[in-house]
Amino acid sequence: MDSPVSPNKPALTQPQPRPQRSRLVGSIVAILAMIALGALAWYLTHRTPEGAGGPGAADVAEAG
Repeated sequence: MDSPVSPNKPALTQPQPRPQRSRLVGSIVAILAMIALGALAWYLTHRTPEGAGGPGAADVAEAG
């Protein structure tokens, strides 16, 4: 019976290290995504409350 590992096949080789440029681009993309997420969170938590003319204001006035 044939063995599953052939002596002529090389062992698993180490993956090639990433080039410095692709690592830099990946880091910049990750940092920009974190800045965008932080800006979105700040925007959603610091919005001014809508005034009396906002949507649903007529329902509140009628209910009171």
